[in-house]
Amino acid sequence: MKIKNIKRQKRVSKDTFFIYGLYSFIFAGALFIVWGELWKNGYGLIEKDDAIRQHLPMLSYFSQYLQNVIKEIVSGNFQFPLFDFHVGLGEDVLRFSAHSSPLDIFSIWGVVVPQAYIIYFYYFLVILRMYAAGIAFLHFCRFKKIANRYALFGAINYVFSGWVIFTSTRHPFFMIALFYLPLLMKGLEKVFQGGTPFYLISMIFLSGLTGFYFLYMELMFMGIYSLVRIHDLIKKENLSFKYYVKQFSLWIWLLLKNVLLGLSLASVYLIPIILGFLDSSRPKAVKVATKPYTIWEYFVTFIGFIAGKATSWNIVLVSSLSFLTFLYFFFSRKRKKDKYAEDSYLKVLSLILVVLFVVPFGSLLFNGFAYVSHRWTFTMLFVLNYCFVYTLPDILERRGKDLNYLGGVVLFLLVVLGGCVWQKQINWVFAFFDAIFLSLSWLVLRFLPKTVFLFKSFHSAYPIRVSLPLLVAFLCMFSNVFGHFFLYHLSEEGNDHALFYQRQEINEGYTKNLFSVDQDKEEDFFRVDVVRDKDWINYGLVHQNYFGLSEYWSMINGNVSKWLQELKSNGLTTNNQIFHLDQSTILNAITSVKTLIVSKEAEGTAIPFGYEKISQETESNEREWFDNLYALPLGFSYESAISYTEYQKLSPLQKQTMLMEALTVEDGEENNVLESFQWEETLLPFEIAQEKGLRWDREKKKLIVQEQGGSLIIDFVGRDNSETYIELVGFHQNEETEVVSIFYQGQQTKKESEAHFPASPWYWGRKDYLVNLSYAKEAQKQVTLIFEAGEYDLEEICFYALPMDRYPEQINRLKEEILENTKLGTNQVTGDITLSKEKYVFFSIPYSKGWTAKVNGESAKILQTNTAFMSLKLPAGQYHIELNYRTPGLILGIVVSSLGMGVFIVHFFFLKRKKKEELE
Repeated sequence: MKIKNIKRQKRVSKDTFFIYGLYSFIFAGALFIVWGELWKNGYGLIEKDDAIRQHLPMLSYFSQYLQNVIKEIVSGNFQFPLFDFHVGLGEDVLRFSAHSSPLDIFSIWGVVVPQAYIIYFYYFLVILRMYAAGIAFLHFCRFKKIANRYALFGAINYVFSGWVIFTSTRHPFFMIALFYLPLLMKGLEKVFQGGTPFYLISMIFLSGLTGFYFLYMELMFMGIYSLVRIHDLIKKENLSFKYYVKQFSLWIWLLLKNVLLGLSLASVYLIPIILGFLDSSRPKAVKVATKPYTIWEYFVTFIGFIAGKATSWNIVLVSSLSFLTFLYFFFSRKRKKDKYAEDSYLKVLSLILVVLFVVPFGSLLFNGFAYVSHRWTFTMLFVLNYCFVYTLPDILERRGKDLNYLGGVVLFLLVVLGGCVWQKQINWVFAFFDAIFLSLSWLVLRFLPKTVFLFKSFHSAYPIRVSLPLLVAFLCMFSNVFGHFFLYHLSEEGNDHALFYQRQEINEGYTKNLFSVDQDKEEDFFRVDVVRDKDWINYGLVHQNYFGLSEYWSMINGNVSKWLQELKSNGLTTNNQIFHLDQSTILNAITSVKTLIVSKEAEGTAIPFGYEKISQETESNEREWFDNLYALPLGFSYESAISYTEYQKLSPLQKQTMLMEALTVEDGEENNVLESFQWEETLLPFEIAQEKGLRWDREKKKLIVQEQGGSLIIDFVGRDNSETYIELVGFHQNEETEVVSIFYQGQQTKKESEAHFPASPWYWGRKDYLVNLSYAKEAQKQVTLIFEAGEYDLEEICFYALPMDRYPEQINRLKEEILENTKLGTNQVTGDITLSKEKYVFFSIPYSKGWTAKVNGESAKILQTNTAFMSLKLPAGQYHIELNYRTPGLILGIVVSSLGMGVFIVHFFFLKRKKKEELE
């Protein structure tokens, strides 16, 4: 008996080795086919979007971060950095890591990768995550007793889908969702089959360590799946309604307690980032109003399963073979004789997902009601592919009685494809390609016989059978799914690699230094405003080691975002993208900017008042340096403050001017000086000099741009020694347009602003666009506005002058009593200050509930100041100030995880003992 078991185990091991080896071989060959030419031509697997802006810098950052943490542990220091001034104006490390967790089981290996090779490690991770997702799906199929040959079909179709084409090089971290979902579903199925819940708990724990975003989607899907699955299990027992409800409740409780246990284990990471999310800019954004799709939007959405270009997550793009197989499964009769038949609940599940897919509410639901996005469609990809591998044997082995009706379905799909081309919803090249494979897939399913075998076995150890229809079907699917990769690189002009960066360009971008010295070694804290191409927005925190302004992460400090919204700053493009502070003299001063660096890509940048060009030797003169003669330190003092209620009554430029005279603090903490304050802002007269390719109807408040690049030349009466601002008031559109760019060409500067409308998922309610046309010693007189074609609302255009006459005096007053001996430690800022009277000590540090203060060793109350920052209200005297930071929720997360681990251990031994007793 024991000998038979050993032989069986060896046989299973050989089968397993063979199928995973075959998958690996096909996967490697497929990658060579789809990306070989790209690599040969010098391109890397990094797209010019969030890949370069977020994922690569974050991988590089956390590789260094983990390496430094290990060094500190080895040296006996167990205090980990939780706040970093190198990220934007300063960010909580855990909060901004939520987009790409350092605890991800793949990227965590960056801890052993030298920074010189981090880019190549990034390329490796793109491939590894794709490979692992296929392995996970293959593993799930084998657990569900799907034959190896069909599971292999599903794994290839799963990995090389449109969702993956769009995601793998643009948002490679998102591939982690595709990897964990099959493993989570295996854990769920083990519970439904009467097994132990530890696999499910472990997978929830590991998925939780990668962040809450995709875990939330996975749990939403698992919840829907469980409701359908439980109903299917119970209905077979023919129970009365009372016992049905009882059994249903017991199943829900069984699953819920195990899910909660898995979540509790990951709470050390989940709780802090969830609290960080609630305090970030994400939930504070305007919710996008949903509206029903038009008839053609429904058609395009539906046809996106098999046709089109993978330019979004709603273009799922699987092979036509798998899609037709799924349709056959969905409309075929249930196999009543098969005790393992899963037709019923899979059909119900598929129907629910399709309804959620075509109704905007579904995407709101899966995105936590934040905005409409089809990122969750990886769950549909999983279900569709499982139905594919579950049903394909029936078709190829002719258990299905009739496939003729699929011919009608194919004909209907071809008509829809033609209509989408006619309506210019799909490029005819893509439609033609998909029409061919749609027709070919139906022919494969309908007419190929089963009887002809190419071979029966490679070797006695691997007794597999491969039939002609099986091979032809695989080749059809193979060429179809990889054809989508090639089409992804096609543009109207032909083969287009413009989506990707050259490897040499990336390497140079991540090795060029902006500073000849390490800023951390400077005695005084200061920030740098680096004006660069948008793709390098997070440049400061990677290798360059400077304190900057810009940041673009999934989650940033919501107070900073709100502050810039109140000021209508052009530097805030969306609620989580800060490119700069629009080179505003006052805003740069308040945030302790000492140096402005302008790269050659940013020609026409506004130079603030009081900045002196300094001689700096740079490579090929690629950058110009400007030194702020009126720079403020990290901590300085104000005599007066106004309440937030009074502050809200001011215009954006009045708010900006107020920053030089008084702080804004919580109601009840202020010394109101609003009545005696003299505003500097001046409204300027103007007239339209020329309209070219557009017409602005000022009475109807409509701007009609007939031509792309229509321009409006405006003459205005400026002021000497002033910053000049232009504001487009009520610039809006309620059509389907998501975002347009507006270009400003002044006498000394070139600027751009992005206008997001309600159709955009990044819309946050903005309708007024305030842009700094730069400081000028002599009055500016003219500006040219350039618009994209379209019809817009435009209520008014306003020009303002912000004189700089009193600015030096105001700065000197703020610098009279400043924070000295400033030191930045791990999660700590210390310094000394002497106050001649009661004042507010202001810190250009973003406000967070994680900060606590001690003054001369005693706890002190931190005031939220100017919306985004913080201050201390202190009487006259000498003070040593100590600011300490701890991520909100971190201690709670540690406690919950510790309790969860205790419950898990007790639960494990309890079930192990119970199983042992049952066997006895």
